[in-house]
Amino acid sequence: MVSTRHFGIRCLEPTSLGRAVEEILSRLAYFVLAITMLACVSPPPSPSASAPPDSRPPLIRLADSTSTLVARAASVSDSANMHAKVALATTSADRARAGLESARNAARAASLLVESAIAQGEYISNALPAASGAAGESAGYTRYWKMGREKLDLAYDRATSAAERADLALACASADCMTTITQELQSSLEQVAGASREAESLVRIAMVYVGMAMSFAR
Repeated sequence: MVSTRHFGIRCLEPTSLGRAVEEILSRLAYFVLAITMLACVSPPPSPSASAPPDSRPPLIRLADSTSTLVARAASVSDSANMHAKVALATTSADRARAGLESARNAARAASLLVESAIAQGEYISNALPAASGAAGESAGYTRYWKMGREKLDLAYDRATSAAERADLALACASADCMTTITQELQSSLEQVAGASREAESLVRIAMVYVGMAMSFAR
């Protein structure tokens, strides 16, 4: 189970909601850039400098951000899995080590992205009922978020384990040792990628309920 304390997210009074979400989104912009660089994958496109400010309610923007985090985690997980497969397929020791290092970095990046998504999703879960006053839509969010969170917890656990297995493989003194542990690593990364993709669909549905709920807010 992932704790939300890392991001300092807590339940706030509705009057503090907008300011709190702005702070979360501001920190997140730097966080995602750092994680993207760590995982060695292409960064998301930058918004146009001339784009108007986003006037949507804070929780809707946070919902979009959470969906983006989960989608990014799924993409980074796929990248980690690809690097592990390259490490297994190559006959070059140097390329195998490079593949393992890239897989480890991407696995760590995926775990951090998932951790952030969980923190934001839990924040929404705490804030949505009071902010919207829409009990039915808030219940719909809770239902799909709970299912998505289960997949995210699995992805986080497997990604953390994969990064640890990569460290062990890199410490191996023999090729046989490295191959055996890399196979275990790649199996974990398959699970990370699968759980992340399943979570992506469930979280996307949950975030639709955020928009529906906030349509009732004054």
